[in-house]
Amino acid sequence: MLTLINKLDQTGNVPHDSISIDSVQGDPLGKAKLQVIDNNSSIALQCMQEVILIDENVALGGTTLIPAHNYLINNNFTYGSGGIWVKSGTLSSTVTFPSSPTFGAGAHATLTFSNNVVGSVTVAQSTNTNVQLLFPNRTYCFSLNLNITAGFVNSSVFIGIQWLDASNTVISTVQQTYFSNTGGVTRVSITA
Repeated sequence: MLTLINKLDQTGNVPHDSISIDSVQGDPLGKAKLQVIDNNSSIALQCMQEVILIDENVALGGTTLIPAHNYLINNNFTYGSGGIWVKSGTLSSTVTFPSSPTFGAGAHATLTFSNNVVGSVTVAQSTNTNVQLLFPNRTYCFSLNLNITAGFVNSSVFIGIQWLDASNTVISTVQQTYFSNTGGVTRVSITA
């Protein structure tokens, strides 16, 4: 079983028989217990580090399945911007994050403006994904809940995925734009 801790492969330091996963149907965040053996004190473990366990032997109809998981850090704004989500642009003051920690319905970023001067705001996260988690010819998805309470005039909101190479050169960009009232919270997704 491939074991990644803080996006680093720790498979050789986690005995397979020490992994125990408890999950409940409908709960996407199961609980796992594992033992990490660090003989030379070189693994920097900290609270809230992401742990990914992938059973690379799971197959369906002869096709090896790659389980879905989240590549973003603090994806639901539970810890405010967490220093991970970066605001930029002339209208960056119009974006607010919840206080930290916030759980449930209050854990979201908000963009509020009315008759603002011309400008822009970008809320982004740069994620350096472990290349062991990326597979060629696979589709990746960015999904979020969007609530536009009044239609945009001379403006829009967009979501996007931008792929960079090792030297941070853009090699591909996909984006989707939204203008009109969503009529409440709507799940939107983009794939690349």
